[in-house]
Amino acid sequence: MKNILVTGGAGAIGRNLLKALYAQHGSQMVIAGYNRTPLTGLPDGSLSAQVDVYDKERLISVVEEHDLDDGEIYHLAALLSIAAEKDPERARRVNMGGLKNVLDVAREYDMRVFWPSSIAVFGSSAPKHNTPQNAPLDPEFEYGRNKVEGEKLLNQFFDEFEVDGRSVRYPGLLTPGKPGPGTTEYAIEMIYAAVRGEHYASPLRHDTELPMMDMRDATRAALEIMKAPKEDIKVRTSYNLSAMSFTPEELAEEIRKHIPRFKTDYKIDDLKQRVADSWPNSIDDSSARDQWGWNHRYGLPEMTEHMIAEIQKELEILRNANGGVKYG
Repeated sequence: MKNILVTGGAGAIGRNLLKALYAQHGSQMVIAGYNRTPLTGLPDGSLSAQVDVYDKERLISVVEEHDLDDGEIYHLAALLSIAAEKDPERARRVNMGGLKNVLDVAREYDMRVFWPSSIAVFGSSAPKHNTPQNAPLDPEFEYGRNKVEGEKLLNQFFDEFEVDGRSVRYPGLLTPGKPGPGTTEYAIEMIYAAVRGEHYASPLRHDTELPMMDMRDATRAALEIMKAPKEDIKVRTSYNLSAMSFTPEELAEEIRKHIPRFKTDYKIDDLKQRVADSWPNSIDDSSARDQWGWNHRYGLPEMTEHMIAEIQKELEILRNANGGVKYG
């Protein structure tokens, strides 16, 4: 097994993927990449490196310093949906320029690449229900356009240079931790509010159905597609990936099975609602299931129960650290 670099190690996917990689390979074979702020909470003896993926020379120096030749890069550094829409120029620089640099380096050093795409690649021409693998890609927002161009780059580098890049189109990903600026993070915010005993105002309409996935499934999908035999990877853009779909109202109902007094209403965020309305309601991921054996493990009940339990533990630790003062 060769060494592994994870860019964007401070993000939600990065934090969880690093834990899974440490468990599989140990801390000495995994390099946790960060942009500006050094990572904390890493295992003793683990390796980390400052990596600005827009700086190709810095990326090359990290690859050479950590003997990553013939290794793997999990390239996760990116601006998410709402942040990309608010600063499209920076989004193109980070999301597209960063990926191009990673693929150039992977070509030069014979590295395998994992890069996450998103359901944001679909636009109004795609079927809303059970969106197929080969649906038209005509996104209406900057983040989705970045992902479409990224998929094309991945395919180009495979066709022209045999760079072994692998990708999945993630739905909304759910895990304990500070929610980011993305559209689907409302679900994380809602569960935190419920555990804190707070009222929650959803930024999306009650009937806005979106595809979602437990982060435990998302992490496993990245590891499994990277382990799959090369001949099993038939799609060199990005595979549809699915687990569950639900609305804010359905999530609130599931939460109330555990926290009966939880109350919600709706304060619609126009930008988030427009982004959500442009995305599919559900995804057909049969290509991933048939070709490299993908199968999700967690649905809405399992995800909700897990999230509530983990957030309760997290808030209890914070209360104890604050001398018993309620967190919130």
